[in-house]
Amino acid sequence: MSCKLSHLALAVPLGVALSLGWSGSAGAATLTVTDFGDNGSPGQLRALINAAAAGDTIVIPAGTITLAGPAGEDLNAGGDLDILKNLTIQGAGAGVTIIDGGAVDGVFDIPAPAKAVVVITGVTIRNGLSVQAGGGGIRNFGTLKLANSVVSGNLAERQFGGGAFNFGGGIRNLGTLTLTGVTVSGNDARGQGGGLYNEQGAVMTLTDVTVSGNTAERDGAGILNFGTATLTDVTVSDNKADLSGGGILTGGAVVSAASATLTNVTVSGNHANAFGGGIFNSGTATLTNVTVSGNGTSSPASGGGISSAGSTSVKNVLLAGNSSGGADGNCSGTITSLGHNLDSGTTCRLAGAGDLSSTAPNLGPLQDNTGSTFTLALLAGSPAIDAGASDGCPLTDQRGVARPQGASCDIGAYEAGSGGSTPTNPKGAGGGGCGSGGGSPSSLAGALLTLVALWGWKRSLRQRA
Repeated sequence: MSCKLSHLALAVPLGVALSLGWSGSAGAATLTVTDFGDNGSPGQLRALINAAAAGDTIVIPAGTITLAGPAGEDLNAGGDLDILKNLTIQGAGAGVTIIDGGAVDGVFDIPAPAKAVVVITGVTIRNGLSVQAGGGGIRNFGTLKLANSVVSGNLAERQFGGGAFNFGGGIRNLGTLTLTGVTVSGNDARGQGGGLYNEQGAVMTLTDVTVSGNTAERDGAGILNFGTATLTDVTVSDNKADLSGGGILTGGAVVSAASATLTNVTVSGNHANAFGGGIFNSGTATLTNVTVSGNGTSSPASGGGISSAGSTSVKNVLLAGNSSGGADGNCSGTITSLGHNLDSGTTCRLAGAGDLSSTAPNLGPLQDNTGSTFTLALLAGSPAIDAGASDGCPLTDQRGVARPQGASCDIGAYEAGSGGSTPTNPKGAGGGGCGSGGGSPSSLAGALLTLVALWGWKRSLRQRA
């Protein structure tokens, strides 16, 4: 599984969080889980969710909570954890605080009509099972901020193994969803949206996120977006769809209003049997400094990298080594060039200023090149170095490295140093992979800044409570 956790996902000392006022203003309480069972006893997570007042914080120390039935109700009596009020749930780190659905129901549900405002940090959400409502790990109708966490090994299953398709193996979003420093991996939908499913009219924002190794029986194995999605500093890799949109699918036959904005995103190693091994778009997609490489489809001329049946605009985008039906095939459909893109073949039919076609980019493998997510490095001598447009170029690359390092920005999600070297990364040295730790001064500083931001965000939600 090609994924990394942000250093912030691992372990922020509780004392630091509390010293920053995480528990908030007078009147808000901090409750701590003391019993890791799920049989209704006091001190258990379910009991604390029920007992908490709006605006409270629930702290979960290191340990594993396995949820128990009965499933299928929305009042938090059993099965998934139903959150009906504004709450913060704070784990000790994704590597040590684990909430296991026990394969009897989903894990978290923020249902309608309550539409609560919820913050969840520092947990792993795994082994959830949704049979009807979608969202094996999480179903959200409210406003959810999930940070420094893992959503893995969840399933959206068809009822009785057949019948209607289900949606969102990892997360089904029907409200407003913000993911920061999150890994969504190894989830499955017996329908659409193996990792993430963003419903029509919903809003989803991903920053420093890895979406990897998810599967879908139909479309959008990594991400299926029918609403509005914004991806920044994200890696979408090794997802597989039986139909279209191996990595990302935006829009559909009846959802042409869907939109996606991708900035500093790596899309690699995804596969679809039909269209769009990396990305399928039939809505509106805007790509800036994106790398799309090593994706594929089983069908000929079906857009191994990008298949566009809508409005797809690209600027400083690198498309290389994607295949369709075993042949070279970076693109299918109409791609609108805003200039300074690279196509290793000719299928994207680029005609903008500074575009490069039939040009090999000289990429390294998908790996830890420092930063919070895996990237494809531009190696020494790559024609993508200094070939991008500086106008409209992001201030940093996917790893947080300042742009430009040379005369102009590089094409793609990765900014190389002089001669293709790896420049110093202010986000920290990286390393490890899923579940690894990090204790560098830069990662601690980042943790403190994140806590301050979350504290302010939490104060605002209490005022709304």
